[in-house]
Amino acid sequence: MGLPILPGQSIPIPPRPPADALKDILASLVPMAPETVDILAAHNRVLAEDVTAAVDLPPWDNSAMDGYALRASDAAQKRLPVAFTIKAGDVPPPLPAGQAARIMTGAPIPSGADAVVMREDTDETDPQVVVLGTSTRPGENVRRRGEDVAAGSVVSRAGTLLGPADVGLLAGVGRARVRVSRRPTVAILSTGDEISEVGSPPHPGRIYNSNAWMLAAAVLEAGAQPRVLGIAADTQAALEHALRDAQDADVLLTIGGVSVGDFDFVKPALEAVGATLDFWRVAIRPGKPLAVGTMGRTRVFGLPGNPVSSFVTFEVFVRPALRVLAGLPGPHRRRVTATITAPYAKKVGLTHFIRVNLERVDGVVRAHPRLQQSSGALSSISGADGLMILEDARGNVAAGESAEVMVLREAWDNTRGL
Repeated sequence: MGLPILPGQSIPIPPRPPADALKDILASLVPMAPETVDILAAHNRVLAEDVTAAVDLPPWDNSAMDGYALRASDAAQKRLPVAFTIKAGDVPPPLPAGQAARIMTGAPIPSGADAVVMREDTDETDPQVVVLGTSTRPGENVRRRGEDVAAGSVVSRAGTLLGPADVGLLAGVGRARVRVSRRPTVAILSTGDEISEVGSPPHPGRIYNSNAWMLAAAVLEAGAQPRVLGIAADTQAALEHALRDAQDADVLLTIGGVSVGDFDFVKPALEAVGATLDFWRVAIRPGKPLAVGTMGRTRVFGLPGNPVSSFVTFEVFVRPALRVLAGLPGPHRRRVTATITAPYAKKVGLTHFIRVNLERVDGVVRAHPRLQQSSGALSSISGADGLMILEDARGNVAAGESAEVMVLREAWDNTRGL
């Protein structure tokens, strides 16, 4: 049950442990209802139906090579007249006994023929062909009708995450549209009088709206559809108006205004539009002032305004939620155990997510902490391979100790030693 957000009320509970918070978030979610889309739009989405082939693939016996179609038993004659040429797309006549047909790769095998001799194994002396090989077997270089896919067979099962080859297979059996899990729509609302739109002239006291576009890209990567709403001014009335505009979204991400400052109006604005709050604050650094709740049918995540805090809370809590809503397999990023290469100062009580670069040396994964660990250092996220997770019970960490790392960029395996 969500907690009603009452005017002036503080939440009388300590910050939630991150594992408990994530468990509760995911337990409340179910995948979106499926929709029917064109096959290209189905790429990287989960199939919601079994797809059965309406046709054989290939739909007829065809040549696997450029060469000559003939009866295998006629190849022993060595020299055969060429009756006609068959290219892909032709419907050839029957092949007379004792003759050959010039044939191109993918072209239909004429009735009467049962083998194809590669062009490289012949001597072309138009209008005849000389077979140079010592023997030709029936079925040689012939792709049989239905040998790839038989009509009536299931080519893709419900629950399949569709990749490029899967899309090609759907097209190959004639399916132009399929039912897939729907991508959740994610509205992204920035808050703060200090924020300027990207592309506007620099202004004293203002910073560009980097968080919204960072999160929009992260939403796309997570398998959802972002909608950047713009910037709400630091007044409760402006926030309420913007929140009402977001009520048609499946998920709403607000950026900033969820802490305890004089101009942090997100929580009272949510209360004013009828939202409930499941919890506020999680025991992590960076990203402690995270708010999670519901506004009608819309799931709401109030993310902190510092860019690293916003990024970390998205990765830890929002990305898995979006993947569950999208029906995608494996909501969590891959984790590896790594050895930290430099000491890190930490107090007991909060789980820290520290930005690291990874390399593999002699089979051991090493994690190099980024020099800049400030929650406002946007560039420190851009260059990071992962987030090393130091649990709440750990204190200062010495070089040589190990911990799990949430991998953000799989490319590190290829570029740094694997």
